[in-house]
Amino acid sequence: MVVCCNPGFSPVKGFGQGQILWQLGKADNRADEFALGPSEYGKFLSRDFGFEDRYFLAGFSDIRNDFPYVLPGPADSWGGTGGTSGWRTHEINILFGLKDIPASGKWKLVIDLIDSNPHRSLLKVSMNSKQDAKFPLKGGTDASLTGASAESKEQILEVPINEGVLKNGGNCVTLTVLEGSWVVFDHLRLEAPDGVVLAHPDQAFIRSVQAANYELEKGTKRVQPLLVDVEHLSANPVLEVELDGKNIFKARLDTARYQFEAPMAAVSKRKESRYRILINRKEAESGTVDRFPAKLQTPAGYVDTRIGTAHSRWMIAPGPWMPFSMVKLSP
Repeated sequence: MVVCCNPGFSPVKGFGQGQILWQLGKADNRADEFALGPSEYGKFLSRDFGFEDRYFLAGFSDIRNDFPYVLPGPADSWGGTGGTSGWRTHEINILFGLKDIPASGKWKLVIDLIDSNPHRSLLKVSMNSKQDAKFPLKGGTDASLTGASAESKEQILEVPINEGVLKNGGNCVTLTVLEGSWVVFDHLRLEAPDGVVLAHPDQAFIRSVQAANYELEKGTKRVQPLLVDVEHLSANPVLEVELDGKNIFKARLDTARYQFEAPMAAVSKRKESRYRILINRKEAESGTVDRFPAKLQTPAGYVDTRIGTAHSRWMIAPGPWMPFSMVKLSP
């Protein structure tokens, strides 16, 4: 059994041969404990929910501030979409760190909905971008947006998680309504095998650590970056990277999300090395990394031509063009 102390995390009994690793909310057909709950759906955008950089971190975040009770769909004008404002989807990202994952065992994500739009919703659940599940939904009543009613249609969605999808270290579950309209949450939980431990980060959360598929020139030598994807949580912690017992990188975190390039010496053939990520000299994560020869990357390799194209209105486009021009060069 995992005992959690953050608001929205309740001590819960194990199931079968496993445990409930984290649970958001209570199974009571009420949304009061979530942000905006039970009826302030109209403030979804003003509270900056739904964007890719927004997340709920299990073991750290507070559902009363960081997890909305409702997730709008593209058909919901109160979610900021429409024919002239541009169509978009919203995301809820649940981050969590895992330790001591066994070689085998049963995992399951459970999403308990108080209700969904009475006409149509298509909910997508993605885990670490490795496994997806889609659920066509048809709910009971629009009144559920402002509190459960006798006409609300509860729906419990279960997603068995395939072996190898979740990993030691950082993990992410993403919820999106691809088509149609809103869903309202009752509670969510992750069921895990016995022995798995939920990490409780303090000042930073390590999302992922992996070798880059490219090399860089550093003076007269070439290096293969070790990509460290990290979220700053609080204060100004110092992050350090050790490779095979030697310190290869050090940086102080300030705000937001970083993807650091810790320089590993380039190799001529495959080699496995051991890394440690330290936060304020305490180990936050450790593991092995597979190093391999890779192509040299130039500055042009960092350019992402899709930046600015996701949620713009139709008349706003990245690229070179003058006001009221006849031609707009855009991705």
